[in-house]
Amino acid sequence: MAEDYGLGYGHAMAIYGTLKSVNEPSITFDKQIDKLFSGGSKVWRSSYDRIVKEIKKFGPDVNIKATNSYVSLLRSESKFGIVQVNSKRLDVGIKLKGMDPDKRLTLAGDWNTMLTHKVSIHSAEQLDSELLGWLHKAYDKATQ
Repeated sequence: MAEDYGLGYGHAMAIYGTLKSVNEPSITFDKQIDKLFSGGSKVWRSSYDRIVKEIKKFGPDVNIKATNSYVSLLRSESKFGIVQVNSKRLDVGIKLKGMDPDKRLTLAGDWNTMLTHKVSIHSAEQLDSELLGWLHKAYDKATQ
């Protein structure tokens, strides 16, 4: 599909996901979040809730959408970050074009091509003002 229509991989997968789910029963946002944060990933639920609480302070146009594998952080419909969870860590993807990576804020690379950087969280203490600052910068840069 990507080659046939000149789409990037991320956009082609978004279209595929939409078409694939046409005949599937819809799942509520809350149930999708519960599913993402179940089993071994349950330990990260409070950290996720804290991130959402903090980013909602950025502005009234913050929007959260869940997929089967991650949660999109949006300014209206423009993605500025994601949260992806597994039993060992919480990965926060951030769209910060032009920002130099460092030891903590690494390049996203192939992990998610719609974002530029990634921060891996291994403890709740790592959800700090530095991480929230990067998310706020990404929100500010997102198309309104």
